[in-house]
Amino acid sequence: MQYELPVAALPNQFFTTALNGETWEITINDRLGKLYISLSNRTDGLVLANRVCLDRTYLGHGFVFVDIEGNSDPTYDLLGTRYLLIWTDEV
Repeated sequence: MQYELPVAALPNQFFTTALNGETWEITINDRLGKLYISLSNRTDGLVLANRVCLDRTYLGHGFVFVDIEGNSDPTYDLLGTRYLLIWTDEV
């Protein structure tokens, strides 16, 4: 199963989502033109801290950013349109 997360074209954002019975807290920050992501859940706490977001590079725990128009690393201004945050249980 794959799920597209509802990211916004904002440089800094925080949101929660339920995936496969687990509630995830997701923080995305723009620093010096690069995006960084932190992930935590209620079971394990912080599982990923300030990881740089690259195109089609597995972030862990089923999360990956995908450029649907090429192979560029994500930028905040095109989040949710060109750059999608995908969660999958197929990894």
